[in-house]
Amino acid sequence: MIKWDIIGLSEVWRKNEEQFELPSGRTFYFKGTGNGKPIGVGFITNKDLKTWITEIEEIVDRIAR
Repeated sequence: MIKWDIIGLSEVWRKNEEQFELPSGRTFYFKGTGNGKPIGVGFITNKDLKTWITEIEEIVDRIAR
């Protein structure tokens, strides 16, 4: 069994920026471009980190922090 806190995702085919809770209680954050291309990056975070994440900054279409 692998223990993890954050999983980084690339090529998240979604537009804009959003976060929502998955049925497992984990949170899915993503940022995509607003220029008509549905590409971007995202993160799935463990339930315990929900209150610690305040912002996700997109550097370019494929890099965020």
